[in-house]
Amino acid sequence: KIKEKFNINDDIERVSNGINSIKNEILSSNKLKDKNTRWDAVLYLKELHNDEYLDLFLQYLVDPDPFIRATMAEKLSEFQTPKTISSLLERLKDSDPNVREVAHKSLLKFGISIIPEAIIYFNDPDSQLRKKVTNLFVHLGLKALKPLEKALKDSNWIQANHILGIIWKIGGYQAEDILIAALD
Repeated sequence: KIKEKFNINDDIERVSNGINSIKNEILSSNKLKDKNTRWDAVLYLKELHNDEYLDLFLQYLVDPDPFIRATMAEKLSEFQTPKTISSLLERLKDSDPNVREVAHKSLLKFGISIIPEAIIYFNDPDSQLRKKVTNLFVHLGLKALKPLEKALKDSNWIQANHILGIIWKIGGYQAEDILIAALD
């Protein structure tokens, strides 16, 4: 009798069609103006695990809404590409502290692969950004010593100064060989 009163299959199909309609609207529209629609879009996009939508994820990373930027910063931790890394590094300058924190955590998931992309931020005039990049490297710990040593050889004097300080912070006396070799 319940099946006669409620046609469950029809309800499931109606909900599924509604979801597909929303999905198509989200994926076809580049600039959703309504805040709630953008939130729905971002929550939907967060569930996608396909780098086919990477450009769309990056687009929402610069949305005016800090909730959306933080959500996309978290999502982008799944896609380890130079474009993703540099975009997340840019979010370390974000006006919202939560977005900066999520970008920092996302970058840490990439491990030492962020080092080549992040080194250039030591040339940035923003001292707070340079400090955030330093903290990223310090959080990577001892595994960052070899890539930092390699980066030291290809860096300018400003970058080298920061790298040497980080090597000392991470390795202390364990890193003496690297620091002495840098004097040569």
